[in-house]
Amino acid sequence: MHSQSKYPSFLTIHKNSNWNIKVDTISESKFDYSKVQKYNPQESKINWDSILKLKAMEFPESISLTDSCAILNGFNKKIQLCQRRPPNERQWTDFKLFDIKNDYLTFNKSGYEWWNIISFNPSTRKYYSTFHLPVFINSDLVYSYGNYYAEGQFQIIDNKNNRYFGFETFNWELTKLYKIDTLFYIELINNKSRSKKRYLRLTYE
Repeated sequence: MHSQSKYPSFLTIHKNSNWNIKVDTISESKFDYSKVQKYNPQESKINWDSILKLKAMEFPESISLTDSCAILNGFNKKIQLCQRRPPNERQWTDFKLFDIKNDYLTFNKSGYEWWNIISFNPSTRKYYSTFHLPVFINSDLVYSYGNYYAEGQFQIIDNKNNRYFGFETFNWELTKLYKIDTLFYIELINNKSRSKKRYLRLTYE
């Protein structure tokens, strides 16, 4: 585990982080806006329900479906995704398959004021759980980033070596990110004063 003092005070490092990721505060001049990643989702006409049924037929040992649930048989645990509608709306849950990348089926799992993303490979039974859309570096390495109520979030997961690193910000929104080789560059904007910005460089090995 890491000592919190290694990192800027406005970051909260996730307690299960076991990866020695270096975090440096840098000047704006070292942030290249031309390399910022842009995500422009296209409206999809794919029938994802049909795709999920086909995958369940192809991989019956990995995916089982009921009327309201999908059970993903991960390599070390079962992941249950369900659509439930009890009388109390705060107890509702939902899920939806919405993408396939690197042979991973990507699901949005949600409930009252929460959500997370599950990416599952039915062939290898490996999986990722992320707060936001996963970005695959390769089949064993993925990262995600975004905001929850205007507080920044970042995660990187190495399934091959069982390594994880993640953080959340306090009073800072993650507004821009790009990656070069083994470096991440991040822009943060202060929630109380939008003219204030901070820049981070993350280095992983």
